[in-house]
Amino acid sequence: MNKKLKILHMGDSNLLSTGYSNQSRYILEYLSNKPNKYEIHHQAWHYHGLPIKNATFEDGERINYWIHPGGQHSWGKDMIPNYINKFKPDIFFTLCDSFMLAQDGPSGPVNYWFNQINTSPAKTVFYFPSDGDPFPLGCEHVLKKFDYVVAMAKFGQEQVKKLYNIDALYIPHVVDTNKFYKLSNKDFLKKKWSNQIYNCNGQHVNLVGKRVILCVARNQGRKMLSHLPKIFAELKKDKKYADVVLLFKSDPNDVASGGVKMIDLCKSLGVGDSICWTKSTWISGYTVSEMREIYNIGDIFVLPTSGEGFGVPFIEAMSCELPLVATDFTTPRELVDGDENQLAKLANTLTGTYNVERGIVSNDSMLLKVKNFLDNPELILSTGIKNRLKVLKEYDMVKVMPKWAELFDRIAWE
Repeated sequence: MNKKLKILHMGDSNLLSTGYSNQSRYILEYLSNKPNKYEIHHQAWHYHGLPIKNATFEDGERINYWIHPGGQHSWGKDMIPNYINKFKPDIFFTLCDSFMLAQDGPSGPVNYWFNQINTSPAKTVFYFPSDGDPFPLGCEHVLKKFDYVVAMAKFGQEQVKKLYNIDALYIPHVVDTNKFYKLSNKDFLKKKWSNQIYNCNGQHVNLVGKRVILCVARNQGRKMLSHLPKIFAELKKDKKYADVVLLFKSDPNDVASGGVKMIDLCKSLGVGDSICWTKSTWISGYTVSEMREIYNIGDIFVLPTSGEGFGVPFIEAMSCELPLVATDFTTPRELVDGDENQLAKLANTLTGTYNVERGIVSNDSMLLKVKNFLDNPELILSTGIKNRLKVLKEYDMVKVMPKWAELFDRIAWE
């Protein structure tokens, strides 16, 4: 094959700071760095400007491929036929939730709209998550529409094999380990960021000399962030944890919070002065260097999630040598190789949309795991080192990205 391989990617705009856009940027950037081999077009959901190329972010990161408006439909339905006809891609590639290709917009009917789209003659690839159990009801029909399905986690790969006998490929999410790593100036960083965070009373908090429980997550219902203030309030009843603060890299007023008023909740539990927030919203992210510093402020990374399709902040934290404490449901177990010190037990499950069961963490179990790390500094150190090695082995961008090129090249020849 002498001609360039044309790839049309659809998903969250790579100008956003979502987890999906994070991973799409890694993949498309890797491919676009081979300009004589690939021609990349990105149909960017939630982007409504003119087509652009060679965009540059604040920290110097460049997007060397075409970004096109996503369309009026939330998930690109109105523009896909236009782009298929215009660019005539060899491969149509998407990264999103399976229900987005089944439900006709956030408030629309489940009519499997994507299955009605003619993507011919392009080969189609779906990079999919599963953040609960079972797989979303009826969404196996979406999987079967695609020529190739690629699971981002072994959990999802094994699930669709068991339920539908679908042989999904597996390529994990990645992190750039040359950008996310442990820094030696933790005290300096705590002093610096003390002026950039605020507690629930709107006051800056001096982090110097404090132990920091860190949570990096969007404040949406699935993440179950409301569990953390309750767990933290129990922790603070013991005076030996008087120096511990809880830091959210999150927006307490996020529109996706499901109506939970996090600031009021923290205050009502009597720990509002020790729970802090970065000055960020879901539409305003930080640069990579700033995120590296935020992870290095933390001593432990904690997330009481009800389920993750993968969990990018987990591997970013692990790459910075932080131990995790996460709900033992869906993907965390595979990320930490079943390390029980880093896994909090379930209290129950809750049936959610598309009949997917969501994991409800045991607050008591998560509290015990957090205490275990706080009481054993050497365990924090050894677990952090182990986590970094796991990332270097399985989730390093340099090792994983060639798998995408190999896949697309193979598809092109078949």
